[in-house]
Amino acid sequence: MDKIWEMQDYSEAVAKEIHRHLGVSMVVSRLLAQRGMDGADEAQNFLDAGLDQLTDPMEMQGMAAAVDRIRRAIESQEKVFIYGDYDVDGVCSIVLLKDCLNRLGCQADYYVPDRFSEGYGLNKKAIEILARDGCQLLITVDCGINAVEETKWAMSLGMDMIITDHHTPQPEQPSAWAVINPKNDDIKAIANLAGVGVAFKLACALGTGRIAEEEIYEWLDLVALATVADIVPLLDENRILVKYGLKALGKTKRPGLRALIREAGLEGKLIQSWQVGFVLGPRLNSAGRLGSARTSIELLDTHDEKEACAKAILLCNMNNERRLIEEGIFQEAVAQVDRDIKLEEDPILVVGGEGWHQGVIGIVASRLADLYNRPAIVISWEGNTGRGSARSVSGFDLYGALKYASASLLQFGGHKMAAGLSIGLDQLNDLKEALRQYVGESLIELKRPKSYRVDMDIDEEDIREQLMEEIELLRPFGEGNPAPRFVLRASAISTPVWVGNNRAHLKFRTGLNNIEAIAFNRSDMIDYPLQKSSQDLLFELDVNEFRGKRSLQLKIKDLKSSITWDTLSGEDSDSNRLLRAFRRTVDELREKRPVLFVYPAYRSLVKHQAVLEYYFDKQNLQLLHGHLSREERVWGQNQLTEGASKVFLTTRSFLQYYESSFGLPTGLRYMVRLWPLATPDQDTSNCWQREIETIEQRDKFTLYRSSNRPVNSGRALVYANLGRTVNSLRDEYPELKVEAGLTDMRQRRAVRREFMGVHSGILVSDGTHTSGWPNVGSINEVTLADSPLGRYELAPLIDNLRVDNEIKVGVAFDRNSVERNHIFLNSLYPEIDAVQAVLRFYVQNRRRLNSVNIDSLASQISAELHQEYSRMELQSIMRILADLGLCRVEKSGSIMGINSMDVDNAISSICNSPYYLEGLAEKQVLAEWEKDLNKYLVW
Repeated sequence: MDKIWEMQDYSEAVAKEIHRHLGVSMVVSRLLAQRGMDGADEAQNFLDAGLDQLTDPMEMQGMAAAVDRIRRAIESQEKVFIYGDYDVDGVCSIVLLKDCLNRLGCQADYYVPDRFSEGYGLNKKAIEILARDGCQLLITVDCGINAVEETKWAMSLGMDMIITDHHTPQPEQPSAWAVINPKNDDIKAIANLAGVGVAFKLACALGTGRIAEEEIYEWLDLVALATVADIVPLLDENRILVKYGLKALGKTKRPGLRALIREAGLEGKLIQSWQVGFVLGPRLNSAGRLGSARTSIELLDTHDEKEACAKAILLCNMNNERRLIEEGIFQEAVAQVDRDIKLEEDPILVVGGEGWHQGVIGIVASRLADLYNRPAIVISWEGNTGRGSARSVSGFDLYGALKYASASLLQFGGHKMAAGLSIGLDQLNDLKEALRQYVGESLIELKRPKSYRVDMDIDEEDIREQLMEEIELLRPFGEGNPAPRFVLRASAISTPVWVGNNRAHLKFRTGLNNIEAIAFNRSDMIDYPLQKSSQDLLFELDVNEFRGKRSLQLKIKDLKSSITWDTLSGEDSDSNRLLRAFRRTVDELREKRPVLFVYPAYRSLVKHQAVLEYYFDKQNLQLLHGHLSREERVWGQNQLTEGASKVFLTTRSFLQYYESSFGLPTGLRYMVRLWPLATPDQDTSNCWQREIETIEQRDKFTLYRSSNRPVNSGRALVYANLGRTVNSLRDEYPELKVEAGLTDMRQRRAVRREFMGVHSGILVSDGTHTSGWPNVGSINEVTLADSPLGRYELAPLIDNLRVDNEIKVGVAFDRNSVERNHIFLNSLYPEIDAVQAVLRFYVQNRRRLNSVNIDSLASQISAELHQEYSRMELQSIMRILADLGLCRVEKSGSIMGINSMDVDNAISSICNSPYYLEGLAEKQVLAEWEKDLNKYLVW
């Protein structure tokens, strides 16, 4: 399945301010900036958020009236009932408010509806039962905001009502004695309270001056449980309540909670929000899903240790039963989707089955939404009537969709991400059509790949205990404040193994420090080509404690080959074509076949080598060009001849040299030609039955004389290949970012990450390919401060600039820069006359020159031939002679083993030197570049 890694934006300036004032690392400073902090003060408040920052509950609409009415009921000893939902939020809200009223002298009772016979929310039958029981004041928790008719019915039966809820209200709200809902208040800090948060606010208001503050804060264990389980954003007051509620949960006085924690295997552990959401929450929910929520209420409310233990065991057993039922329905639902639904036509999944257990269809809907990356509605049918549960995906307003389709429903309620509904069988097709229309009219794209949130790239050296300690400051994590997700790029995977029950998890080690990583429920990853190419790891940093030993661990959320972009791109750019070629290369390596990458000249190979080493393990690469020693070259040639499963990096001239002697191996099926100067039929001969991928040089650019070097405003890219040019730019623009001269791809990427975070500035590059170019953002200007040695050096600069017309590239160098390139190449690859002259002298004087140092030889030859030979020039000539077998040049610079050879034969054999051939190709590339310059510029 296609997927997208979405990198989150942040202000680098804000991050630097936070780093400067708070002293936390830049990684955490960027995380705080990403989470909406606009400066150091707000970040400090976020980190230090305390209970003293909670808003006064009396500021909420309806609170004063509710407190007054409840206090009168307590004084008059009226019969009070609490009516709540059957999920964790409703259960905890009932227990919390009941405990509060009991402490205030009111022996309140409660009512929780049956999921199967009554459904969600207030219902008239329940109200009639409560009226017969003498209820005088009915307080709802986590429900009731849209119970207009039910409220009228309760009032007609002689009871007053106070509604506390957090769900989205309709325009017409119940005419209760008091309605408390943070959605009715214009207070940002409490806008997303869970039902239990609203109940807690009411309890605080009732308890002020009557219940000790430390006793009030004991309820925070219930607040944390329900707030996390209800998946409301853990921001503002929710974050404070859960932050301190998790601490209260760890030392709870409730026998039932202690028993549940023990039975769930969490005793003695530091309980975090994920354990509430995935361990404790499902156990508390299981009672309402399979039986009656009263079991969970009794567990949380009891003071009897034996009863607590028994009910905790019962809930754990019910949770296991729930899992089995859920899995069965999920498999049926998946089969129904695959069989009956056309995913390209139906943006919202609607499935159902006769008698599907209503207690688990919400979980099944959530799993379907995650699997297919689109909203899902799961309906349990009983004859011609169905009850459904719906779950959404990020960016889609599920409540809005159901409201649009309300004419096709008997009843519905919920919010953007989750909802419940009832429907007649004869309305099903109308519902599906209305949902299609809603998506079409809303112009919402639901047929998109699965998306993963990414906070930022980090380097291996960032992964330390100190970073883990700072990340802890951001807790609690959950909806709205997710655990940070990092990317470790181009990681080598070692020792991948299956672990866990049924070998469901994948465990491996990565990086230079052998960091442990685990991918839960992703054993399928072992089938990826993990060791054929580098991998990008998306992970959350965690601590693994085993047998008293603590170590950092990467919790893998996803991984992909480094040769895959983070986002899908349909652009036909060099980078995309290259990545497609890399992916095909991995396939060839898996089939144990060789692949050839052919470059126009040696320097272009070198400029691209680092990125190949970044994407592929070095053991999978083999260099094959004229700059290798004779021994290295023979080794590489033998590897290719034998068809070794490697990526061979070669040049056009060397390939022609190799083909003329050996021909291409029969196992070779795939070749990549990069930035060729010639058409395919001029370049390689023996290409029958081979696929050749050609990455052409981009020709949609215009050169112009640039007087200002290098930028007037915005973001600029500057090419420079001389140290003095880079230093001059540094003097003029102290804030510029320089990747030129860096050979480590991780260092180059780090520079680009810094550049990505600035709105204006300069990035200095040297034409070396750097992975992940799109990550630097938009570019306003491209300027050449020095002359490249070939057009291929523009490829990594201009290929990913997103412009519709020709790209304009400023030329800030003069004619002397081009002449310096000629001088450089002539020293590196001397002309044939110079080679011949040195060869004659060398052969004539071989006896006295045996084992001479190259510096000494340069002096002697320069003196006797009356022509100056530089060390580089003479060293290059010696390499040509070594190619011909006339000598061997040691790394120390000594020339060894001079062989006798007829001078004329030696001269005629110079064109058989791979090194000499590389020089001819390099000069041809420079000549082609000069044509481009002369086409656009007048010197």
